[in-house]
Amino acid sequence: MALQTFSPGRNPNLGMAYQQRPRVLSAAFGDGYVQRTADGLNTMPRSYRLEWAPCTPAEADYIIGFFETHGGVTPFWWTSPRDGSPRKYTCPEWERTEPQWNASGVSATFVEDFGLAV
Repeated sequence: MALQTFSPGRNPNLGMAYQQRPRVLSAAFGDGYVQRTADGLNTMPRSYRLEWAPCTPAEADYIIGFFETHGGVTPFWWTSPRDGSPRKYTCPEWERTEPQWNASGVSATFVEDFGLAV
């Protein structure tokens, strides 16, 4: 099955957080010496903290529905504002807020996925 593309109809708010945390294996020895090595082939997944606020309840329903369909397990394609081509991500967590009547907010974390699904 082909992966879906996440395109909510509007970009997330400016000021999104971008993070990389390399996966490293390390072994500490008694004399203070530490040996480190990369943990695998793709050791620096990108992670984004995104927010869509304010948005309409219908926009929030679409975004949350997409995340629920994928359940934090199934990857999807998404093009970040800093990339020219789509990359594969999962969304392990999201949150919906209702700050006022007829307005919603959605925040989510996207983590780059290096799995075999395409």
